[in-house]
This record gives sequence, structure tokens and C-alpha cells, in this order.
Amino acid sequence: MKYILFGPIFFFGLALSGAYTVSPYFECLLSIHHDELRLINVIPNLPDGYTPIIQTERLIVAQTKPTEFVYLDRKTFEEIGIIGFTLSQSEKGIIAHMPIYTIKEKKHLYQGKGFGTEAKYALMKWAFEEKNIYAVKAYIYNDNYRSINMQEKLGFQFKSQQLEVINHYEVNRDGFQKLQFDISSQWSEPIEFFRPRKRHTQTELPN
Repeated sequence: MKYILFGPIFFFGLALSGAYTVSPYFECLLSIHHDELRLINVIPNLPDGYTPIIQTERLIVAQTKPTEFVYLDRKTFEEIGIIGFTLSQSEKGIIAHMPIYTIKEKKHLYQGKGFGTEAKYALMKWAFEEKNIYAVKAYIYNDNYRSINMQEKLGFQFKSQQLEVINHYEVNRDGFQKLQFDISSQWSEPIEFFRPRKRHTQTELPN
């Protein structure tokens, strides 16, 4: 399956952060325990190996790997694209890099309709609120105006020029929280997080 880069520069960002893989700590931070998978996977049409994390008005965001999420059409369960998720440690806290891709064959159906913005906003909200991420960064070609516009809608601000043609953008938790009311008002349904249910011992089960 072919993918196109929606905006941020995935491998360049990995090289800058040194985050080609996640440490065991981060893997625990991002992954839901395998034993809990069947308990929260309450969406019958979701493919095997897809752990639902977020539901928005139009999308399901699911985790497939510690460093990868997919977003699917909530009605048809068609996979629209992928959001990478790598982490690095800074003095102020954990910084996430979330490059977003759309499936090339689905581009004519979904691009330009706000699905990528909706998916990335939902995953950022989850990361800030559920995982205590300090900031999210993005690396974008300086002539990729579609991607720059999307990042600015999500509160990203220009930080620095990394190479002659690539710029570094970033938004921290405070900046994202100031933005939330304005951007979320365009969707009629609230964003919901799926959470693993607590496992019960035999003595805790109802009679």
C-alpha cells in the first residue's frame, strides 16, 4: 500500500530527534497491554491488530504499533492514513513528532476535507491529556503551504529553519489548550478516548 507524505518530514524528524526506536519506557507509555486488547476492542469491524484509541465525529484513530497510529472512516472503516508517533526527551518534558500521511489511492476521496486535521488534532489531544506530553513538533518544507496551514490551525508556531528548505514548527500543551475551544467547535460530536477496562479477579466478578 502506497502512502504520500501529508506534511511533516518523517525521516528528517527522526534523524534530528535520534528517535528511530522507542525505549521500553516509552513503549509502555504508548501501548495498551495485550491482555486488555479484547476488553476495549468493542468495534466489531475494526481489523485485527488495530487497538481503538480515539473516536471523533468522522473518524476512528487506532494504534497498530508503538510508533504508529492509523485513522479510519468511522462509517466505512476504510483506512484513510497513518500518523507516525516518535518521542524524544527535552529539559521541559517529552516531545512527540507526529508526521501524517494519506493513502495515495484515497487522496481524491479524503484530501482537502479536513480529515487529516481532525485526526491529528484528536491524537494531539490524547497525547497531551492522557500521556502528559509536553509538546508536539513538525518539520515541513517551506513551500508546502497546505501542510503549513494545517499545522497553524493546530496551534503550531515557527521555531527555526533546520535546512535551507525545511522549517521546524512546535506547539506545547499550553498553546494547544488555548486553541481547543475554537477548533473543536467545528465538530458536532465530542472526541472520545477508549480506555482499557480493569481486569477482575474471580472473586470480584458479579454473582
